[in-house]
Amino acid sequence: NVPRPRKALIVYSYEGNQFCRLVREILTELDLPYELRSAGKGSFRREELSEVTGGSSQCPYLIDPNTGIRMSESKDIIQYLYDTYALWTPPSELLRLASDVVTPLLAPLYKLITPLQAGSYRENEFEYRSEIAEAKAEIFDEISTAPVVIYTFELSPF
Repeated sequence: NVPRPRKALIVYSYEGNQFCRLVREILTELDLPYELRSAGKGSFRREELSEVTGGSSQCPYLIDPNTGIRMSESKDIIQYLYDTYALWTPPSELLRLASDVVTPLLAPLYKLITPLQAGSYRENEFEYRSEIAEAKAEIFDEISTAPVVIYTFELSPF
């Protein structure tokens, strides 16, 4: 049986940080209930996080009320989540060994399948290259005639 938390985990995180995103993805992969507390710069949650940690506002930060664990550093959080709430921790040695043996054997097959999967396989190479050039030209025309408006968090009208 996979151990399940009785209470939702608490994660301090913010958008745009790859380490926070990775922790959120692992929580989703393991189907763990969690409360996300967005602690972006300037957020009142950032001050709350600083109080919780004794002065640090480093994200991601995990609080597991089920075990009393509190930790930062995405690598440590991910290892903890797998060790505590998963049957096995990827990549397992068996999977790594299988991958080291099977991947080189299947490389020629991957080379054939990948263009098919991506929808880029064409009998006529010239036709394919022409389609790509045409698509690039259409994209260039579109982006050169329409301005791109980028809002920062503070200036967003939404």
